[in-house]
Amino acid sequence: MAATSSKPARRGRPPLKSGEAKRASFNTRFRNTLKEQLEIYARSAGRSLSEEIEFRLERSVDRTRSQGGVEYEALFRMMAAAAQVIEVRLGKSPFSDPAAAGSARYAWRQIIYSLTPDPNEIEIVKEQRRLIDEISDLKPPQLPKLIEYSGIERDDQLARDQNEFRKQLSDIVQKMNEYGKQLRELGEVGKEAFHNALSLPKHR
Repeated sequence: MAATSSKPARRGRPPLKSGEAKRASFNTRFRNTLKEQLEIYARSAGRSLSEEIEFRLERSVDRTRSQGGVEYEALFRMMAAAAQVIEVRLGKSPFSDPAAAGSARYAWRQIIYSLTPDPNEIEIVKEQRRLIDEISDLKPPQLPKLIEYSGIERDDQLARDQNEFRKQLSDIVQKMNEYGKQLRELGEVGKEAFHNALSLPKHR
């Protein structure tokens, strides 16, 4: 009876499952204290050190993505830091105490103002200011300016000047209404965003 030959067991990692992407290797250095802490977390979760590092990196990326990106994450972190200072100083939470809430709202507004452009600089508002100046510069026709005319000619010229004045004023008012409508639409977007945010779960 011929002896059955057996191949030696293959060393190394097990083969990838069908459809599973090959993992890229990445070498980095950690402080000893951080490495030790990661090893504690890894043992507690039943993961290897590399799995623990990957898990935490994925969670960090997912958090940044869920918060809208790096800029929004930084904004929320700044707002949270400001609220924590207020809570330590006053001993009360901005979510339950009116005085703490007032301080937090002031701090949050200042943070937002410092990080975002001035809404008064949008073209719609600039155009509105220009139109207001244009209205101020409009001067209705005056009879003394028509002394070179007499009788019917003077009346006709005055009527033409008045019609031109009304047309200019009407054009400006129409543009103002159009810009006002656009600003109201921007306000509606803000309201929609506000109500959508309120629909998210509230953590106490």
